[in-house]
Amino acid sequence: MVLINSIDQGRRSGYAHGPAGEAPVRRGHLILRDSKEPRCVGFSNLIHYLDTLWRKAKPDILILEEPLSIAQWHQQNKSKKFPTSPDGVSSGYELTAIITGMAERYGIERVALVRRQTVTSHVLGKGNGRLKRDEGKAAIIEYMIENGYVEPYCTDEDMCDAIAMHIYASDVFARVPQKEFKLFPPQARAPSK
Repeated sequence: MVLINSIDQGRRSGYAHGPAGEAPVRRGHLILRDSKEPRCVGFSNLIHYLDTLWRKAKPDILILEEPLSIAQWHQQNKSKKFPTSPDGVSSGYELTAIITGMAERYGIERVALVRRQTVTSHVLGKGNGRLKRDEGKAAIIEYMIENGYVEPYCTDEDMCDAIAMHIYASDVFARVPQKEFKLFPPQARAPSK
């Protein structure tokens, strides 16, 4: 059995942890720190979480979302569609460094950084990686609901992104396709407002 841990790192980090080819056993999100707390609080909480999880079940494959490059950050802020502070960009690199450093310490042999568009295109089908950011996130959530990975009323984009990375790692790195299953029946949707 190949164990995969995927993390959509950020101040609010999505995670999925479980065997390749199956729905992640552990999935959700961590709020690493309050927005008013210094970044080091989030780093400490991330280290504690990974240490606790990996002592119990060290993954064979770790997959992370690749942080924005400086050029991407500049282009994104130039368009002013999704302004991100320089602090946010450097935090993405710092979280990635902490996670990959801990992976080295734990002896996790396969660590991969993948672009969000690559995962979106793989999970939703070719061409969908070019969806705008909000459209891609909404489509991933809808896919997770329709395929029973999450509850029908789920709106947690960080967790859904992590599950999408888990699917990608299972298919591409572990070469174990997803089994057919339904954790949550789609007909149980929350009533519309």
